[in-house]
Amino acid sequence: MVAAGARAAAVLGLMAALLAGLGAPGGPAWAGYDEGLTARSRGDFVTALREFTQAAEAGDARAQFSLGAMYRNGEGVPPDATAAANWYRRAAVQGHVEAQYNLGLLYRNGTGVAKDDAVAATWYTQAARQGHSQAQYNLAVMYQIGAGVQTDLAEAFAWLTLAALQGQVGAEAALGRLAVGLNPQQTQAAERKAEQYIEQYLKRPAAAPAPAAAPAAPAAPAR
Repeated sequence: MVAAGARAAAVLGLMAALLAGLGAPGGPAWAGYDEGLTARSRGDFVTALREFTQAAEAGDARAQFSLGAMYRNGEGVPPDATAAANWYRRAAVQGHVEAQYNLGLLYRNGTGVAKDDAVAATWYTQAARQGHSQAQYNLAVMYQIGAGVQTDLAEAFAWLTLAALQGQVGAEAALGRLAVGLNPQQTQAAERKAEQYIEQYLKRPAAAPAPAAAPAAPAAPAR
């Protein structure tokens, strides 16, 4: 487990370096992505592949993720899980949450990449922190069974709580089963961590702007 933790830390360091090199996400829209999206929606995979590739090579994380999905699903190209993983990775290091989750899934299952639970947990963690409920659930399971991470029931409890609050199917039942097996001290620690993670990572709707204050009534004329 120590080796797995060290590997995960190394992966996080690599991700940080890649992010520094790529720059912050959320730049201008890249030409080609919208065209690719339209073409894919109407089943024109040849055009979608061409447009996504141009935008992806220019650095658009959305196009990189979409291109990865097309290679994974075999849309316009033969299915290629290795190519899918490569494009997911390029989007994931730019913070694309669905790419992070899907890359974690590939590493967990050994699809297109060598199976590596530590790396899977790393990518699930990135997506979970951005509010991805399925990544939160999958990460909780890994903490329960010690797959790629050290077994930590408080971590599992916290991530299951977030997933359940977002309506992830199965999370509430899994949370109940986990809670039954905790002793009072473990329960207290788990609940504290869940409260902390709710504050940090639970996605909340943006607050509505405060209503404008009513204009002050005009002052009475002096007598």
